[in-house]
Amino acid sequence: MKQLLLEPCFIFILLVISVTNTPTCLCVDDARYTNCSNAFSCGNNNFNLKYPFWGENRDNHCGGPNSESEKLTCEAQVPKITINFIKYRVLGWENTSQILKVARDNYWDNNVCVNGDRNSTFDNTPFQYDYDGLVNVTLFYDCPASSSPPTISSLPASSVLTFPCGGAVYYTVQPLPSSYESPCNIVVIPIFNDSLYTPDRIIEALQGGFQIEWTGNYDKCEKCTGSGGECGSVDGNFQCFCKDGPHSASCKGIYAC
Repeated sequence: MKQLLLEPCFIFILLVISVTNTPTCLCVDDARYTNCSNAFSCGNNNFNLKYPFWGENRDNHCGGPNSESEKLTCEAQVPKITINFIKYRVLGWENTSQILKVARDNYWDNNVCVNGDRNSTFDNTPFQYDYDGLVNVTLFYDCPASSSPPTISSLPASSVLTFPCGGAVYYTVQPLPSSYESPCNIVVIPIFNDSLYTPDRIIEALQGGFQIEWTGNYDKCEKCTGSGGECGSVDGNFQCFCKDGPHSASCKGIYAC
């Protein structure tokens, strides 16, 4: 049987054809890009919680530079975030304005009678109040009998009202004087401004939550996503995760194997 002999030049041409026609299915996207492409998954919400948030199905490199402040958890199908040791329910997220709407978790389900032991503060965090349309409500707990309701000389007596709790819990939406020292434990929480401040409306306002703004640099993320990448950070530094790997600012040209 006669053997088929191939010329060296013909063999070279076959090799070139085989390399240039490699199936695209052999290309594998960077794992961090794939992971950060997924929004935070929890329940049926459609908030599209991506950068700067991470948690559950999103690894910490998908979050912003202040990693722990931007971590989300999923509890009973509800997305939650803990800021300065206070847990909040996430009620909404506006990606274009970086506005996060939250409500204190311990006042959910009409639970205002439970003593909240901390004020809502966002000092030293990447989140700040969006003050538009907000007022502060001050809740008074564990007041001594001699101070029921708590006396605040600069406020009219009618402005300090009582919740129908087993123990006396009071509240006011009037600003407290800077020199005021309360005989009670107090918690100050922002709520949306309303002309009616009955106990039911206060509870409704606490459940309705308030808005805080993420103050990080979102311009970098917009440049990254505009180039086809996904935003994240490594060691506190912004990273643009692309199909071919991480870049400092944006994806570089067309991804090819």
